[in-house]
Amino acid sequence: DAFICGEPEALRRLPSGQMWSALLAAASAGQLVTVQELLDTRGWELGSRRVETLGDMLIAAAGNGHLKMAQWLLAHGAEVNQVAPSNGSFSLFVAAQNGHAEVVQHLLAHGAEVNQVNPSNGNFALLMAALGGHARWCSSCWRTARTGP
Repeated sequence: DAFICGEPEALRRLPSGQMWSALLAAASAGQLVTVQELLDTRGWELGSRRVETLGDMLIAAAGNGHLKMAQWLLAHGAEVNQVAPSNGSFSLFVAAQNGHAEVVQHLLAHGAEVNQVNPSNGNFALLMAALGGHARWCSSCWRTARTGP
């Protein structure tokens, strides 16, 4: 879709009921300029759901390894430990599961809870990293987070 590419005219024509979907898709694709444009020009449409939406976007960005997007979202109020109600995932869980070491380190540095459990399946981030074949780098991330660089 054109709005994912940040085309200004498409962003202006986007129906207000599609704001959340557009923001989530842009965050998932790492389209920081599009996210910034939508929030700057139409962020008021989110109303009281703004913080929750930023958290949902963080989960999507972290799962796809978009470090710059995760940094920006955290700097603008995303809750690092927010849980997605649909499947219980959270930013550290999906970043670890998909092997995004830099994102994992950044989330840990910003207060991601190492022992947070996915309420839908009882799994936690380090287990998901191990199952995905990422345990080696992930364990060093956890050590660094606990002891400092």
